[in-house]
Amino acid sequence: MEKTGTSTPEEAVRPLVASLSISGATNPPAAHVPSPTHRSTAEDGGLREACRTGCIAAIDAALRLGTSISTVPVASVVPKRKPIAVVGGSTSSGSNREDGKPSTVKALTLQLAARGRQVDTFSHLLSIGARLDEPGTSVASIRSLIRLVTRGPDGPALLRLFLGANLAHQLDQEMRNEALLGLMQGCNPPPRSSSPVPAFDERVEFARALLDDFGASPDFFRGPARRPCTSTLSAAVLTLSPDLVRLLLDHGACPDGPPDLQRQPVSERPFHVPLCALAHALAGSLLDPPAQAALRQIADMLLDRGADASVCVPYLGASRWFMSFANPLVVFLDAIDCWDDDGGGPQALDALRFLLDRGMSPDRPPIHASQERWRPDLPHWVLVSRGSVRRDPVTDLLDKWGLAKLASPAFASALEMLAAYHPRNRGGIERVAEVLAKYDYYRPSPASSSSSLSSAADNTTIIIPQTQEDIILDAWRRIISSTARLLNPFNLGEFFYAYAFTKASCPRSGPQGRLGYHGAGAHKIGDLATTTVVALLAAGADANHRHRRSETEPWRNDAWHVEVGPMALHSICRWLAGHPPRAPHDPPPRWQRDCRGVRHTPDRAGFVRFLVEECGADPRARFQGRTPAEILVQLRRPELDAEETMDGRWGRQMEVVASARRELVTFLESAAAETA
Repeated sequence: MEKTGTSTPEEAVRPLVASLSISGATNPPAAHVPSPTHRSTAEDGGLREACRTGCIAAIDAALRLGTSISTVPVASVVPKRKPIAVVGGSTSSGSNREDGKPSTVKALTLQLAARGRQVDTFSHLLSIGARLDEPGTSVASIRSLIRLVTRGPDGPALLRLFLGANLAHQLDQEMRNEALLGLMQGCNPPPRSSSPVPAFDERVEFARALLDDFGASPDFFRGPARRPCTSTLSAAVLTLSPDLVRLLLDHGACPDGPPDLQRQPVSERPFHVPLCALAHALAGSLLDPPAQAALRQIADMLLDRGADASVCVPYLGASRWFMSFANPLVVFLDAIDCWDDDGGGPQALDALRFLLDRGMSPDRPPIHASQERWRPDLPHWVLVSRGSVRRDPVTDLLDKWGLAKLASPAFASALEMLAAYHPRNRGGIERVAEVLAKYDYYRPSPASSSSSLSSAADNTTIIIPQTQEDIILDAWRRIISSTARLLNPFNLGEFFYAYAFTKASCPRSGPQGRLGYHGAGAHKIGDLATTTVVALLAAGADANHRHRRSETEPWRNDAWHVEVGPMALHSICRWLAGHPPRAPHDPPPRWQRDCRGVRHTPDRAGFVRFLVEECGADPRARFQGRTPAEILVQLRRPELDAEETMDGRWGRQMEVVASARRELVTFLESAAAETA
């Protein structure tokens, strides 16, 4: 293999061969052996070129001269801020090196031969005693050699020689761990790579040798916090080899990833957790049936060994400005790039069903106490804007793809499955209702354009083309109906209460929303809201359901007296009056519903009318001794009216606010009188 340049390899190594002929001896005395620090530049350059080009004669000449055959100087640098890592210690740092003298950086001759793709030269160097642990050797050169023998273009042949010479015994523990990780990564080369992959049986034996003979750890982790990170077991998962994964697990690998991490890394690809790496690979190989079969077999293996199907990991969104906590299911959904029938949509739905059946919950993953402790220490750039929260799969899908994607059968079925798999307890029901309440759209009028238009900053309210209207409504109705069918009457009533109240108050509040000032445009109540309410009523929900903490425990009022709870109509009117309903013994919510700006909007008034006229909500029912109309009048907070009329893009005159309230009160009083 020739090196391009102005001179040939023979010319480059000629000074070294000439020095041998001048010495006149085949084995000069030790007193005449030139030390590495006094060797001529020509000799150093000759040995470097001999290793790179495979000139074995020149290498033998250097050996007869008594030159170190393990290393060769490649650079002379002056350390400044950081010391140079070498075998036997680090060179002096710049702060301690005031003389400005340069330090010699030595590279491994084995690394030079491997980089030059000289397999025969590599073997010859091993036969004449080349080593890795000579003092002063650059650690970077050793790491480069490990990458070349495990993932380089001649990796299988070099690794065979490397292990046969027992060179791994000359590495420290971290280097041995890196060698095992590199072997796993080398078994799965990147796309368009020409590097050969070791045979299946051979790579298993390589890994077994590193584990049994050289003591490599199966729980090694590598990766900076702000880039994709990985672990040895995760790299084995990505090889699609169940045997490699089983080998690491049999040698004590933790199925949830490295157990001794002091702080979980923040990454957009948390591949240090094997199930997250598997979920990402599952989404990227939807059209590859053999890969899907191998990944499912590996998933069952990890879960059988005790892996947590809903493990909570820090997760960095694609924008790299929003840190959250996610689980493998969220990683899988984020990695899907197509839901169409011809782009892997049915396969994605089948993979989602597999993950759900294996226990991966779509519920927001819990934030463990250990993770809470280091959340304040997170870098500022991941806490900008909204801070760290828990990701919800339904929210992720709708925010990423939009309501228009409901026209895809696979996408609609995925949402239906995710909503149905939420816990049947009150907390899970309320979360699903609050998530669904964030989205809406208006039925286009005959004169409206057929193109889709964004109408909100968060893209949760859109105008759907008229040709897709029935498809979108039918898909949404199926999602609501399938979720409602799984609930008992009490939980169905709680679902109705949570949806109606959240929809009429502030769907953008809570940990997923942006707290602060926002106008009435953020709270559109359109055809999706009425479709949801009608579907819930058709499933058996009661518009007059009384909200309680549980089916057997009554609601308690401010005086701690037993009393029936509020209906959705009561809570909406209390919210409009400035009193968010909450039982006094409930812990204060971390994210208060604190909607600023216009509260008395036409959409909210229309939704209240819809609940009374179309859904049968009773305007005469009392809560804490007050009807809905009396709540609006008697519990009004004037300071909120002043806030609603403040100057700004949503400011209104005080008379307009008072008029809107009077109209709503008049309607409720008239409806109560008619039903008396």
